[in-house]
Amino acid sequence: MRALDLPDEGPTPEQARAENEQRAAVIRAISHLRHNLRIIVLLRELHGLTSNETARRLGLTVSAVKARSFHAKRYLRQRLEREYKLHAVAS
Repeated sequence: MRALDLPDEGPTPEQARAENEQRAAVIRAISHLRHNLRIIVLLRELHGLTSNETARRLGLTVSAVKARSFHAKRYLRQRLEREYKLHAVAS
């Protein structure tokens, strides 16, 4: 098989655009979180810290970190569902 005959395994332009739109929607949703929830999301989900590590870093209990994480995820899920519902109606 020649090098020019290899299939392109990268995303299609449409897939790349959809991924970029999803990433932008998540970033917008995170930016609307209250600071005390946003910092939990950033440390846990983006930096990969555990609940214990996050609690130590912020001077919170592990229970407080878990509760804030739960509330942040619930808010993000609701906001993203609402945004995609509106986006689907507009399309």
